[in-house]
Amino acid sequence: IFSLIFQRLTSARTVKFVKGLLVFFSLFAGKFGGQALIQEVEPLQTGLFNMVLQKLFLSDLQKVSGHLDRKICAVGVTNLLTATADVLSGNYSCWNEALVALVRLFELPEEADGDDDDHFVEIEDASGYQAVYSRLVFAGKMRHDPFPEVADVKVAFAKSLSAMLSQYSQFATVVQTSVPADVQQCLRTYCQAAGVAANF
Repeated sequence: IFSLIFQRLTSARTVKFVKGLLVFFSLFAGKFGGQALIQEVEPLQTGLFNMVLQKLFLSDLQKVSGHLDRKICAVGVTNLLTATADVLSGNYSCWNEALVALVRLFELPEEADGDDDDHFVEIEDASGYQAVYSRLVFAGKMRHDPFPEVADVKVAFAKSLSAMLSQYSQFATVVQTSVPADVQQCLRTYCQAAGVAANF
């Protein structure tokens, strides 16, 4: 499956596909752990997961839209940043950039995604279209929240980050030296709301 995903990403990358892929990878990391995600991706090509971080998470995370999809991404990236052995061993130099990207996801509005590369059929122009029936068929459904135990993503992130920094003090130095001051202040605010020490 992962091989097919990357073939599709290489051959016909669209904003819509990338957004869906970020949600899928985040869901996988949130449910099975970031280490499991790396173990699925990295055997396909050495260094591929680093490319996933750089070319997908860092560049397009802000484009993910919708409250639930953004929550899924927050949970997944939290796991990658705070509970993934390969990441915590220092194998990925963009940890600080991923941390900033996650805070931006929390704090900034969605980026305009410029979905010009995705083509949609105008339903109104489709032959045989009847609005009264289509409205019923395509009525919005309540989506299942895969992480109902996470009531507040910022609080959950703060708790995970605080616990991780207490064990991996080198990352506290990274936060102090390689993370913008405004992002550091956001982290302190999250930790205060969660009732945990910032540890940096």
